[in-house]
Amino acid sequence: MEGNYHIETLILRQLQQEASPAEQLELQQWLDASPENRQEYQALADIWANSPPALQGAYDTAAAWKKMQSHLLGLSPDEDGTATVIPMRSNRANWLVAASGLLLVLSTGWWLYREYGPKTTLVMQAQETDRKMTLPDGSIVYLRKGATVKYAEAFVRKQRITELSGEAYFEVVHDPNRPFAVKTAHALIEDQGTSFLVKGWDTLTEVVVAAGQVKFTDRDQDSRNITLNAGEKGFLDAHGLVRGKTTDSNFISWKTGVLDFHNTPLDQALQDVHDFYGINPTFAPGLLEEAREIKVTARFENQPIKDVLEEIKLITGLEWKQEKDTLVFYRK
Repeated sequence: MEGNYHIETLILRQLQQEASPAEQLELQQWLDASPENRQEYQALADIWANSPPALQGAYDTAAAWKKMQSHLLGLSPDEDGTATVIPMRSNRANWLVAASGLLLVLSTGWWLYREYGPKTTLVMQAQETDRKMTLPDGSIVYLRKGATVKYAEAFVRKQRITELSGEAYFEVVHDPNRPFAVKTAHALIEDQGTSFLVKGWDTLTEVVVAAGQVKFTDRDQDSRNITLNAGEKGFLDAHGLVRGKTTDSNFISWKTGVLDFHNTPLDQALQDVHDFYGINPTFAPGLLEEAREIKVTARFENQPIKDVLEEIKLITGLEWKQEKDTLVFYRK
């Protein structure tokens, strides 16, 4: 708040054309620091120039400006609306009264602009490959190929909101005064100090919490919500919200580049391989039950799919063959 007050004072003096060269330099440095600062300054200048309706209910800014000028310069409005100079001795008390009134209106305009003013919405897409990006608050988002995230150019409101389509992993800079939220087509995921994965599709939202805690809410029925802790996952579909334990350590393998199996049932291991490489594995008739009993212990780090399949072949003794876009595992 103290920093804002100081900047407001500089802006006040600049609008009054009373800023010293040093103050003008300091204000210019603030303006040059970010596009958001320039945007806010211009909006505040417009408030004074145009007296927008948002402030008219509480303040007549044009009248307040004239009154302030009267206090500062010793002007007395005539009946025709003009003003004449009244010789008077300027004193600090008069200046402070006028400046305080102006700062009150300016602060109100600043707050209204930051809370309700127009915000530039940015759209980031991971079209050809996975992408890593940093949000305005320092939070990091890893977008999986095909995902899209929308967010405000500057998080200046009481809640930091992003909109997601597709799959993304969030590492959130926690701020209890400005909760972080992810919207999908039907769900709202609110950070309570955490890192988490979100899969947001038209009919299904899945959340996996890696650290911390999130609140998972059905946007179509906001009284229906659950709190997920680290190691838990949740699903939302047409049937409602479901909670479960995270049993798959490879849920963000697309981000880490690592597939790590520790005594993992073969059918589950191949599901992870499918998710990572995009292949479609299946088993020959009668082999599925046996596959659930076969365990895989191996680690793959950004290896070609053929190397992975050959390793699985050596571990399990199963052969595989490609039939169109499907890999069929069988035993000779």
